[in-house]
Amino acid sequence: MVAALGISQDGRKTILGLRQGATGTPLWWVSCWASWRIAGWISAKPRLYVLDGGKALHAAVKKYAGESAPIQRCQVHKRRNVLDHLTDEQSRRWLKG
Repeated sequence: MVAALGISQDGRKTILGLRQGATGTPLWWVSCWASWRIAGWISAKPRLYVLDGGKALHAAVKKYAGESAPIQRCQVHKRRNVLDHLTDEQSRRWLKG
């Protein structure tokens, strides 16, 4: 299950959608994008896209929001990804920081 969350400039959070499916597939993201467009969440306004690092979602943003769409990697997801590649000892040292 995936939740897409939108955050406005004034900090208000809005759930854009909840979906079940194989998130690694471009077709899944195409269907999400179509439903968000119908709901009015996709527009010509500039937006910052904060993503979890999935390649299919990144490709969907570039396709539907344009090649110049600003994308940032979610720092929580990045941290989890780094920790997954460390040994237990390295993780403990890194977390002590």
